[in-house]
Amino acid sequence: MRRLGFFLLACAAAVALQSTVVGLLEIAGTRPNLPLLLLLAFSLRLSILESIGLAFLVGLMADLAMGAPVGLSSLGFTLAAFLVRVPTQEWVHVSYQRMAAIWAVGAAVYEGLVYSILCLGSELGLMGALLRFTLPAIAYDVAFGVLILAALPQAWWRRL
Repeated sequence: MRRLGFFLLACAAAVALQSTVVGLLEIAGTRPNLPLLLLLAFSLRLSILESIGLAFLVGLMADLAMGAPVGLSSLGFTLAAFLVRVPTQEWVHVSYQRMAAIWAVGAAVYEGLVYSILCLGSELGLMGALLRFTLPAIAYDVAFGVLILAALPQAWWRRL
């Protein structure tokens, strides 16, 4: 329970950074989704139910902090955490390739859902949203996540 509280606090800090500082890291209209990356990394250390609960709370915080429609990030984060967590139930070791794949799947689910809903009815259309927003956001999320993972000492992961 103490570990879950730490994860929630860390994700709340990531939401605060996302709504303030991460805007400076914008490239070609997209920025890394720090709460999503942290949530997916932490969810590997939690049970499926804890991961889903944490994802819902972090998504709700993200919606409230960034002015998005309430429930959109909660839905996306929860779905991404569930789809990433189910096949990785026994995974403990940190592997850059596996983490990049996990972040790519989670980012594809979340970013695809969010941008397809936000672009409904626009002249851009779903394919335009995919090419203009979703694919660059997925690439940026994965690249930024790998950089963060490389910066963290491996002993830090073992303590969690």
